Amino acid sequence: MVSSLYDLQTPMVARLTELRGQYDGLAKQLSTGKAADTYGGLGNSRGLDIALRTRSAEIKAWQTSITNVDLRLKLMDTSLSRIADIGDEVKNAADPNVYTLNTKGQTNAQSIAKTSLAEMVGLLNTDAAGRYLFSGKDVDVKPVESLDKILDGTGTLAGFKQVASERLQADLGDDDLGRLDISSAGTTVTLAEDGDHPFGFKLTGIVSNLSNATITQPSGTPATGSVEFTDVPANGETITVHAELPDGTTTSIELIVSDDPDQENGFAAGATAADTTANFQAALEDAIAEEAATTLSAASSMQAAADFFDTSNGGTPQRVDGPPFDTATALRDGSTDTVTWYVGENGTDDARSTASARIDDTLTIEYGSRANEEGFQQVIQSLAVMTISTFDSAVDTDRDRYGALASRANTMLNEQPGVNRVETIQVELSTTHYAVTKASQRHTATSGTLTTLVEEIEAVDLDEVAVKMLTLKTRLEASYQASALLSQMSLGDYI
Repeated sequence: MVSSLYDLQTPMVARLTELRGQYDGLAKQLSTGKAADTYGGLGNSRGLDIALRTRSAEIKAWQTSITNVDLRLKLMDTSLSRIADIGDEVKNAADPNVYTLNTKGQTNAQSIAKTSLAEMVGLLNTDAAGRYLFSGKDVDVKPVESLDKILDGTGTLAGFKQVASERLQADLGDDDLGRLDISSAGTTVTLAEDGDHPFGFKLTGIVSNLSNATITQPSGTPATGSVEFTDVPANGETITVHAELPDGTTTSIELIVSDDPDQENGFAAGATAADTTANFQAALEDAIAEEAATTLSAASSMQAAADFFDTSNGGTPQRVDGPPFDTATALRDGSTDTVTWYVGENGTDDARSTASARIDDTLTIEYGSRANEEGFQQVIQSLAVMTISTFDSAVDTDRDRYGALASRANTMLNEQPGVNRVETIQVELSTTHYAVTKASQRHTATSGTLTTLVEEIEAVDLDEVAVKMLTLKTRLEASYQASALLSQMSLGDYI
């Protein structure tokens, strides 16, 4: 009989334990709002829940990447916008016809150029949390040297000022005639390049309406041309020498037959062909010397800037192979004794490919940049040339030299065919930024949907849980009462 009483209590205790476990589980659901602590507790929905959470984690990783890229692209766009504005400001200020010098021998436009150049160096050294944005793949390297180092050099490394000075000597030559030799024999004046090299004037042609003169067009390497007077030309007739300049631009030097001693680039027809030859040679030498001091000198400065700053695609600074510089015949690699202004990564691949980020299953964007890209380089060249040049109001040719220099700086800062301008770089990165923004919007929407689906699987209806708990509580109380009655029964009660 005792055994029968025990047999009644044992399953009741087990049932109480089961009910208590269910009640505790519901209480936990009520406090956490979750259906289960483990995926196993989700039953048949566990596979779907795992897949949804995995996808959500992937999107979260992409969103983290997007957040970083978004910040970098915004900073880059700000820098690019300002660099573009700098180019416009200097271009507008650099009027070739405005020539008022300050005590340093520079115009107001040049002062603006120097300030702008310093600002541009800072913009190209922009970083985001220690990551430099215009340094190619070397994101931990500050890409652009200090302005003082770039212009003045340091130690044994020559700066731009020295490189430009050496280039000017090479372009002018030892007699300041732009590396041209002018000679005469009888009634023939010969104009010849002084060697096969990249410096000075390069003769391209002679155009003349002179009567009693025979023209031999420049030919050969180095080029040589001549003018032979067979008799005396008439007043008002002209002859023009055409030449190419070091920076790829061209110039024309026109001489006119005139008996007016004040006529610019004029030469008098003498009594004989021999007299005319002497007059023409003297006028030609003067005209070429003036052109060398003005247009050629400006072109030399621009080309020196190209030699120094054009280091993209793995290039190195170039400088005149000398001394002596005024008779030099070649350029040389200046990487060992010349400041390299850009010290970031300098590969031959596309600059955009130097930084990338995956922002979706199938979308990887590229947003790298190098400070020595053509668009940046052209602005820096123009500003640097304007910055280092000085002029003297007492020197007659300096006004024209400034005009030629300002004109060239303006041209370089204007849109040119085939040149990857700053605005082009900005458009490329803006297009990338648009794709990043759209991907972020997609991920935000998808993430919201995934969160809703996961909540539907994992979450519980709190009202329903409360009702179940109340029901279980009632059953538990009844079971406890029954169990208590059984535990109070004696053998006598049972009999």
